[in-house]
Amino acid sequence: MADDFHLYGSEELTPSALRDVVRESLGCSFEERESGFKGGIYYLRKEQGGGTISIEANWVDGDGYPAEPDFPEHRTLLYVTNPTQRDHDRLSQTSGLRLLRRTRVD
Repeated sequence: MADDFHLYGSEELTPSALRDVVRESLGCSFEERESGFKGGIYYLRKEQGGGTISIEANWVDGDGYPAEPDFPEHRTLLYVTNPTQRDHDRLSQTSGLRLLRRTRVD
């Protein structure tokens, strides 16, 4: 089975603000977690069937590189694995959120 990875970004919203927007848009809740590999606090939702949604800061590491160096202007990142068409449509219509990359792995 192929996996579909979507990366969205927001230039304006903080991770907690984006969590609230996505929670309202998709009708789901998130677990707050903390990781040094993700720049501190981030929000995670695991879906049945293997999909995940992660909201993280585009934090800058000790060497000055952002987590997503191709998109340094986006302060908050939304990673979605195997989104439903409904979720993709809703996220694509969310104000302040932009699809940055889509990768399909067979």
